[in-house]
Amino acid sequence: MKMRIGRLGRLGRHIKNGFGYAAALAGFTSKSPRTFGGPVSVAIEPGNVCNLKCPLCASGAGIMNRPRGFMTLADFKKIIDGLPGSVSDIYLWGQGEPFMVPDFIGMIRYASSAGFRTIVSTNGHFLDNADGIAASGLDTLIVSIDGADKESYEYYRAGGDFDTVVGGIKNVSAAVKAMKTGLGPKIELQCLLTQKNEGDMRSVETLASKIGADEVVFKTLQAGFIDEGEIFLPDNSEHTRYFIDDDGSMETDRKWYLRNRCLRLYYSFQIDWQGNVLPCCFDKDSENITGNVFNDPVSEIWNSDKYRAFRTMLNTKGRVLPMCKDCTEGLKRLTIEETKIG
Repeated sequence: MKMRIGRLGRLGRHIKNGFGYAAALAGFTSKSPRTFGGPVSVAIEPGNVCNLKCPLCASGAGIMNRPRGFMTLADFKKIIDGLPGSVSDIYLWGQGEPFMVPDFIGMIRYASSAGFRTIVSTNGHFLDNADGIAASGLDTLIVSIDGADKESYEYYRAGGDFDTVVGGIKNVSAAVKAMKTGLGPKIELQCLLTQKNEGDMRSVETLASKIGADEVVFKTLQAGFIDEGEIFLPDNSEHTRYFIDDDGSMETDRKWYLRNRCLRLYYSFQIDWQGNVLPCCFDKDSENITGNVFNDPVSEIWNSDKYRAFRTMLNTKGRVLPMCKDCTEGLKRLTIEETKIG
């Protein structure tokens, strides 16, 4: 295994990322099609298969048109070894449940041992190997649990089992504590606010404390890209990322300077399970492929003709692509509240 960035430590990582984000801001401000630095973070999709049928998810709702499958551990290692030295943070999820992927804990271990900060988001149904997760080197384990009880949870997490998720979180928390090293992952519960659970925020925090989570993050629901998605939205307008326009349509509420621009194009990208490089994780069907990591180095793809053309399109025409109209970049209300437990 090639050590790409080493163990920088918290201060070293912050300094490195500071330079990376400064270069990204310079490219964004100047509307340059070419970036002035390399990517800081990458989202790698281990697979796009999921066990749930969440109604506002491209995978769960059955509206994703690309092939379904899993990345192999061997291919994952090739990707990690080929990442440019500018990358510090790796987000290990995409349009599927990562813990369904064979050798997924091995993927976490490999990326973490190479010095990358690793973050995983899961629906929590496959946390069986609690000891392996605790000792994998994972930095943050995000578990989606949209409710404080079975009824409110299963309102949105169709096909899910509340008790299984709660039990999995408890076991991972116990395994982390049993290590007595302080090196296990931080456990973050993520709760999407819906019409069913928006009044249960304090109950979710109580649950988090009981099962050993470190933090609870309440976030707004993405509902604009699926017909009639608005029926799931909370009644409280402060708990949603949308506003109703004069013509009655639902519009995404963004900060003015990102209303028709995208900073993310200058510091981050996505790799799907087949190795395709995408400018954005909201490209659910991998329609805007700028290259493939198994054919060309990421460092070449990052400022390739296709990637520069995509940045130019966003800079000159704005959010004309459907995926750009409902993404999280620049939202006024993405995170509603963050609560530290303990």
